[in-house]
Amino acid sequence: MVSAQPIFDYVDALVHASARGNSLEAARHRAFIAPRLIASVVALALFPISVVVTGAPGTLEALTLGWLAAPLFAACILSRTGHLDLAQQFSTVCLTGLGAAIAAAAGGIGSFAAVWLVLVPVEAAFAGKPRLAIFACALTLATGAALIVAQAQNWLPMPTSTSVGLTSVWLLSAAFYAAALACGAHALAGATDDAMRAKDDRYQLLSRQMLDSVTRHGRNGTIRYASPATGALFRAPIRDLLGNGLLDRIHAADRQTYLATLADASEFGHERSVEFRILRETNAARLSEIVWVEMRCERIGGGQPPSRPEVVAVMRDVTLQKQQAATIESLRAVIDEANAASCGLLSLVSREQAQKSRPVVAGTDNRVRSSA
Repeated sequence: MVSAQPIFDYVDALVHASARGNSLEAARHRAFIAPRLIASVVALALFPISVVVTGAPGTLEALTLGWLAAPLFAACILSRTGHLDLAQQFSTVCLTGLGAAIAAAAGGIGSFAAVWLVLVPVEAAFAGKPRLAIFACALTLATGAALIVAQAQNWLPMPTSTSVGLTSVWLLSAAFYAAALACGAHALAGATDDAMRAKDDRYQLLSRQMLDSVTRHGRNGTIRYASPATGALFRAPIRDLLGNGLLDRIHAADRQTYLATLADASEFGHERSVEFRILRETNAARLSEIVWVEMRCERIGGGQPPSRPEVVAVMRDVTLQKQQAATIESLRAVIDEANAASCGLLSLVSREQAQKSRPVVAGTDNRVRSSA
């Protein structure tokens, strides 16, 4: 069995250098280059066979040859420039224009060539960018409408006869091109899943190694992911904390502040922090205790708000810090009271000494006057 690895290696070598550092972008380039390269090569290989069967090529056959080479040029543009949007737009315009010209020469919108006008939006949709798909759909619909109007008004030239071989080349190339696009889309979907899975694995590995609790919240504050440290913080199984399970364990007086902080982080994308109290069970007799928790949260991705913004939050137990702060405040209050008391005592002693010193000074002054 012949291995396809040399073909894959060759396609990898055609990927532009700017996209090789990003696995997902490189997968998009491969999904664009491979179907067009393979389909064009196979279709161009079938074309000489059709010429041998039907004879010397005419105008329609020359247009067909140009159409079959168009995807190959689009792949070359992407390989040379690295601009996927430019290559996709070139492919859309070139295929639509050549397809319309061949359809006009072969009998209008009802000819066999019109099937390619259906494939143009499909290949643009596989690019994964809505504006390219919208552009391809608009261009195809406009071309189809122009062909219908021109055929209704008898503006098109008399259709030329098409051989069975040429018709077979068009239909087979269309089917093969659609199959190649489907394989490219499947490969791109697999690469996207692998990249997302690898990103998720790195995220979960990092969250497992952190001592602080890491949670991911939906738009309304529901928990979609909780690290193992979250279960240790709340002393509850992770499955019980998902959804609104964590919210139910927050002190009723602090729930509004908790939800408002998450909403601000989701709306504006800036980091927010808040301290709130939670109720958790103690190890003995399932009694509840109040614990202070500090939460820092930020919208995932930052920048412009996505359609479904999510917030990642890091929480840690600050009960000991709060107790130490309260102890320091109480000690400061005791020290302030002691200072105030000592200041009052010193002031009282100073006044008493001043009162005792005044008669002595007066008696001495009187003795001085009497001796005089």
